[in-house]
Amino acid sequence: MPCPLFLAILPRPMRRFALAVVRFTPPVLAAGTALSALVNLTVRDRWPVFSMVSYATPPCAMAVVLFVVAGLWLARRAWRPGFAAAGGAVAAVAWWFATSLVLAPPPEGTPPRDLVRGLGWNLERGARGWDGVLDAIRERDPDLGWFVEAADPKPLPGPHWHEALKGYDRRELDGGLVLITKGRIRDARAFVLDGRSRAAECHVTLKGVDLRVLIVDMDGAPWRHRGTAFEALDAAIADGPPGPLLVGGDFNTPRDSTFFDAWRGNLTHSFEAAGRGMDGTWPSAMPFLPIDHCWVNSLLRIRGCRLGTSGASDHRGVEVEFTVGE
Repeated sequence: MPCPLFLAILPRPMRRFALAVVRFTPPVLAAGTALSALVNLTVRDRWPVFSMVSYATPPCAMAVVLFVVAGLWLARRAWRPGFAAAGGAVAAVAWWFATSLVLAPPPEGTPPRDLVRGLGWNLERGARGWDGVLDAIRERDPDLGWFVEAADPKPLPGPHWHEALKGYDRRELDGGLVLITKGRIRDARAFVLDGRSRAAECHVTLKGVDLRVLIVDMDGAPWRHRGTAFEALDAAIADGPPGPLLVGGDFNTPRDSTFFDAWRGNLTHSFEAAGRGMDGTWPSAMPFLPIDHCWVNSLLRIRGCRLGTSGASDHRGVEVEFTVGE
């Protein structure tokens, strides 16, 4: 293989090592991407041994890696593997769009009078300033808001940020979970799902309707399997009283996770039902991971769902509109 110009200036021992890296990097990356595709098409995150691969290699990430591999091979004039990698990259982009683009039909008719506006949002612990958070919440004017990472990492003197929201009943719970509503919070409790994964169960009366809200904030470490956390969350869902239910928050788990498969018979994903556009919620500057979700049971009818943008957090907010029906 010809020695690239940028390697020719290296000392001979380093040049040999660099040439070996250049020679073996493309096939290793291509093989790793093929394995990742196989995992994502089959077992996904069902088993701990494969879950990190599933979480860390969405189709868009595979596309980027394959484009790099194609460039490395084509730079060496290895035309056949280079064009094969480029084709794989295009296929990964198509896969990303096919699994991430949602085009639900727009709502018909005028909004009903009993429409409830909800907002779920990871607030990044106020890293970009609470004033921006407050402005964004006031602009959206939700009837119900559930927030995670909604407390400073270190306690600060003075009132909590949400005390500046007038007209809301508010409850701050352990783990940085906050609920606000224009109705009344009857009771709320926080509990641990697994390790650093937390949730809160809240009972709210809003517009004459009793509603149960589960706020979820799962550990985002890609090496942490979500199985135990979902078992605890499934138990909390099943043990609650009958009635309207909303489960929302930062799951740090993609929409196509195997752990959501069992939910789809009884719960509806808000963006799948009424969203339009790509489903990514993180990072807000270039969202490609769909990890923030809102699910409802059959007693709540989703009318609209959009993923808001704001420079106040690295997550996009999940804005939903729903009514309570039989």
